[in-house]
Amino acid sequence: MKLQRFAFIIFALCLSATIHGQLFRPLELGDAMGEQIGPFSRPTMHIEDDILYVCTKQGLYSKSLSDDASGWQLVGFKNIPLQDYVRSGEDLLALQYSTTDEFLLLSHDGGKTYENITPTLFKGYNWGPHVLKRFYQSPTDANTLFVSSSVMGLLKSSDFGRTWTQVTDAILGDSEVSFHPLNPNIICISGENIGMQPFFDISYDGGNTWKNISPESNGENVAGKVAFHPNISDQWICGTFGAVYKSSDNGYTWILQDFSDYAVNSFSAFWHYAMYDDGNPDVIYMAGDAEPVRLMCSTDGGKSWGIPRNCPSQGLINDFLQYRDKLLLFTESDVYEISKEELQANACRQLLVEGKEWQVDGMNYRIAGDTIIGDEPWKKLCSNYPLGGDHDAFLAAMRQEGDKVYAIFNGEDKRRLLYDFGLQVGDRVRTIIQAWPTILVLLEADEEYEGTAQEITLTDIDTIDVCGQELRRFTFKTDSQLKAPSRAGGDGSYKNFVWVEGVGSERGLLKSWCTIHDEGTMDCCTLDGNIIFRYEDFYKESILTAIPSIVNPKSLNSKFYDLSGRPLNTSHPTHRGVYIIGGKKVVVK
Repeated sequence: MKLQRFAFIIFALCLSATIHGQLFRPLELGDAMGEQIGPFSRPTMHIEDDILYVCTKQGLYSKSLSDDASGWQLVGFKNIPLQDYVRSGEDLLALQYSTTDEFLLLSHDGGKTYENITPTLFKGYNWGPHVLKRFYQSPTDANTLFVSSSVMGLLKSSDFGRTWTQVTDAILGDSEVSFHPLNPNIICISGENIGMQPFFDISYDGGNTWKNISPESNGENVAGKVAFHPNISDQWICGTFGAVYKSSDNGYTWILQDFSDYAVNSFSAFWHYAMYDDGNPDVIYMAGDAEPVRLMCSTDGGKSWGIPRNCPSQGLINDFLQYRDKLLLFTESDVYEISKEELQANACRQLLVEGKEWQVDGMNYRIAGDTIIGDEPWKKLCSNYPLGGDHDAFLAAMRQEGDKVYAIFNGEDKRRLLYDFGLQVGDRVRTIIQAWPTILVLLEADEEYEGTAQEITLTDIDTIDVCGQELRRFTFKTDSQLKAPSRAGGDGSYKNFVWVEGVGSERGLLKSWCTIHDEGTMDCCTLDGNIIFRYEDFYKESILTAIPSIVNPKSLNSKFYDLSGRPLNTSHPTHRGVYIIGGKKVVVK
């Protein structure tokens, strides 16, 4: 058995070296090529077909996004610190970072040669850094450009940068300009005003007139770049420090979703960029500065957010884009590729997430990379138990398939079922004692077992709110073979047993059940070092009770509404989720 167990450890660890378990995959642009070299410096990136173009302190670089083996190539503007560029046919107009009078460089050959075409309008400002920050190109006319200036506000050109007219007054600080994709006449400037408060300046007529809006503040002083819902024109969203702004009336009024009361300090970033998913607008991404740069994701249209993830980069964020099933994050130190699926899985309360750790009575259990077993990807669970304090000791391979979570324990080749979050109230499950480690595991519904299995009943499903996430809680009725933690019952008396999706059980990840001889309880669950769940959260007051009898919503005749009170077009929801029916929140399974 020891030899078999040792072989399994070597097999898993060796295979994992070839598997990318990282959420943030560096594209190796080069040493600090995205460095912000002065005030208001924030170089951009663009995607044209399958090519990624990045403005750097040493010129314009490109890389194929369809060929992982491709490297970076210098396109043009060698050794020029670029902020941004736009294209019209064969012409490139580049915006270089400058505190002098040379900003605009026009090239007819992709940046190999170029001329300075900075007009007189931009010259002569010798007080403070006069910086042109970013181009904004009309989606209907490539020759119509806007550029934002630190001292001259928003300027417009109709001839691809040769002449310019001033549209607004100065745009202070780290402000952004956003153009509505469904209505190009709507332009929104967001940032901080002269009174050091967040503001929105919005034009609904292409820049001819402007409406200034000062939203509710959480004590911070800036609003980030605005994103617009791709299908519903009046729904907008943007970030701020430790909070999110949302509007459902074309920017006239804003609701502040504040995270300051959350126990998780990773929400405290300045959420600079917001972005709706190209394929599913219910999915929203936020990228922000907090040293380190952070990402978070919502899968329910911004009602709740997954715990933010820390990027391993140094420095601040430059730009944020999406390409097919990937996100692209440009920081001062590199460009990173992020799997949308993996980031969304974190927001969807997936149990097995890289960077997640469980502390159980002084012992640590953590997800530590990937491995392949039988052509399937599995997560490695490492621990300082039971192999003498080595935090990297391999304990089990784990895999989540839909609502079910499986483990293959070190030294075995049989997959064991630990959790099934698809159970309904009233379901009875069979459990047996796993020999090593000594815990109980579930039997599949059709799994044959010659010994005596203990049956346990799921008695309730409800929902608790932890750090802004609504998590389902499963309560089981125990029998004489199971014992509740003395920490919960006071004297170790028998009581109901609890699971929470995305967290596990009262005894941590691995011990979904516990024998009468095992008293261990989970202290907390962390993600990237930030506490996301404490033991006490298992017993928080419920915010809504699931109605497991609603297996088929067609059996109900009442009208369904979404959580904002809007009636659904159908009386039969086809997706699992939380709805309002008869004035009450319900969960449709």
